[in-house]
Amino acid sequence: MRTIYFLVVALCMLFFVLPCFVRAESLAAFDKGVNAFRVEDYEEAYQQWRIAMEEDVLSAYNNAAYLTQQGLGVEKDMRQALEFWLYAAQKGHAEAQYHIGKAYFNGTGVDKNLLEAYAWCICSYAKASKDFSATEGLAFSSAKLIGQTQNILEQLRGVLSAEELQQGKQLALRYINQYAAPYWTTETPAQDEQ
Repeated sequence: MRTIYFLVVALCMLFFVLPCFVRAESLAAFDKGVNAFRVEDYEEAYQQWRIAMEEDVLSAYNNAAYLTQQGLGVEKDMRQALEFWLYAAQKGHAEAQYHIGKAYFNGTGVDKNLLEAYAWCICSYAKASKDFSATEGLAFSSAKLIGQTQNILEQLRGVLSAEELQQGKQLALRYINQYAAPYWTTETPAQDEQ
């Protein structure tokens, strides 16, 4: 009986406690990557973010994509950068969604496609706006991202026809439902009543 008890405890530790330590290590690696990036040790930043990517830290995908796009600390490879961004974008990372939209807008690493650009930028805008709202406006990065996304959307509204805008909105709605809404937080911070 005692052996079964210890076996159950060991299995619980394996399935419930160990993943917490692994996730904590990944987040520590992400933070080490941020610190390395700040002192322009891009090679170390990339290596740390790759460690964090092993545990699906989406911001690590986004940041590693930037280094890969720019060729900082790693060989410049736009296709690899787009793969990282697309992975994070499809899992609800607003900044990665913006980068995918911007790539389609500029035709960087992909064929220029203004409808895709419009759809991804709207998706990014929706996700970033929700993130900003959930933090009661404290997420500066979300506010900056919203502004960058609005800039591209304004340019696209100036060149797309009414029919193309409608098509873009339909595609955007599909992307929002697939790649943004499932990752919206259902809890928002309590608001002070006045």
